Formats: sequence, structure tokens, C-alpha cells
Amino acid sequence: MLEIHARQGGESLEPRFVACFVKALDDAELPDDADFRAGMRDYIEWATKDVVSFLAADSVVPPQLPVPRWSWDGPL
Repeated sequence: MLEIHARQGGESLEPRFVACFVKALDDAELPDDADFRAGMRDYIEWATKDVVSFLAADSVVPPQLPVPRWSWDGPL
């Protein structure tokens, strides 16, 4: 996934992507539970940080980069 988005340059679309993700939670009528919503938002913010870190035109995604893992308690 990182390689697909790497070297796209430009401004980070992270805030807009997070907002769209949160809107999708509403559209899917997922629970409005505060803890659930906070966990989902934390996850998508965490996940997009890696993508944003490789936006520069000269970025290199390491070939054997481990797949990050997440749990309801945060990154593993």
C-alpha cells in the first residue's frame, strides 16, 4: 500500500481522508459509541501517517518493511 501512494508529492490529504473515513462510519450507520469512534479515528490517523511520510518525490519505501499491526489498544 505504501508503494502505491509513494512519491505522489503535493500537500498531505490526510485531514480530508480522515474526515471522509469518519463520514463513512456515519454512512454505514456504525455505532455512535464514543470509545468505538475514538478507536476508529485513532486507527485511521495512525495508518495514514506512514503513507504521508513517503509523499516526497525522492522517497524510497524499504523493500522488506514489516506490515504494521494495530489493536483496539493501539499499535502493536
